[in-house]
Amino acid sequence: MKYERGRRLLGGPSSPIHFAYVQPGLYESDNLGDPEGEPLRYHLRRLGRNHFEGIEETGWYVTGGDLVREWCAVGVEDAVEVANRHLIPLHLPTH
Repeated sequence: MKYERGRRLLGGPSSPIHFAYVQPGLYESDNLGDPEGEPLRYHLRRLGRNHFEGIEETGWYVTGGDLVREWCAVGVEDAVEVANRHLIPLHLPTH
């Protein structure tokens, strides 16, 4: 586990997009927007099951850009890896 500016930072070699702790149940990604333009950050939120809002499972969901409450995992570390699988093709060159 790493800390940056006093905030817990999750990510690693297999998860190049990092998520920093904001508050219980909420992590925020690195800025993936144009450095000269608007910032683009994704959020991992822990949500409870809620049929009214269409949330079928309690766990971590990624939201931001074109992703709206995309299921990731039950545990936060696993959720960071799954969120990276969603985000890498959108924001990092893959060769």
